[in-house]
This record gives sequence, structure tokens and C-alpha cells, in this order.
Amino acid sequence: MSLKLARTLSLPPPTSNKSTFAELIHHHMFVDKLTRMRVIDNQSDAAMDNNLAKATADRHKITALAELNIELQGLILMEEKLDASESRTNNLTEEKPAASESRTKGALDLFVCETLDFETLELNVQLRQANAEISAIKEILRLRS
Repeated sequence: MSLKLARTLSLPPPTSNKSTFAELIHHHMFVDKLTRMRVIDNQSDAAMDNNLAKATADRHKITALAELNIELQGLILMEEKLDASESRTNNLTEEKPAASESRTKGALDLFVCETLDFETLELNVQLRQANAEISAIKEILRLRS
């Protein structure tokens, strides 16, 4: 900014065949505005600093709320899966007076099996990615040695 300002200040007024009075006034007002901008840039404004700090804090709060929202969505999805597992278990088991606990246990077992399969698959993918990254780092270190 200061380099641009210095270049602008060092430039003569705009040249045309004949500079009019309005063009000269416009040029000097422009230079005056740039000078004031430079002075403002070099000053510390407490209100601006407070506004910046508040905006930064608000941005962090929004990020935290977004993360909580994502986690809540995950919990809702897990609850829906559990409900679906329980309803499938209800359909698979016969209706008995004391079958409520066994239906819930069956639904939990089904849910755990489905979730475990997905999580195991995801962990295997993550493990392969981590191993690939470690191999790449080892290769880089070997080449540098």
C-alpha cells in the first residue's frame, strides 16, 4: 500500500493537452485521500480492534456450533439406525409377553454388527492410508540420506 501511495504521490497531476482546474482539484483531492488513508492505516483504533476480536470469537463459536451440529446429526442417524434395527428384529421375532428385552437385545446386536462392519471397513481404509503416508515419508527420508 505504501509503495503504491509513494508512486501516486510522486506522479505529476494527470496530463492532457491542458489541465483544467477541475482535473487539478480532483488529482489533489485523490492524493489527500490517499495520505489520510495512510495515516489511518498506521494508527491503532481500539474500536476496530474490539470489533475484530469479537468477529474472530464469533467465527470460532460458529465453527464450534457447526461441529456440534455435525455430531448431533451423527447421533440422530445412529438413533434412526437403532430404531430400524429394532423394528426389523420385531419383525423377525415372535410376539411374546416377555420378549421386549430380547427384541431390544437383538436390535442392539444387529446394530452393533452393522456398525462394526462399517467402522472396521473405515478403519482399514484409514490404516492403509496411514501406511501409505508412512512409506512415502520413509522413502523421502531414504532419498535425503
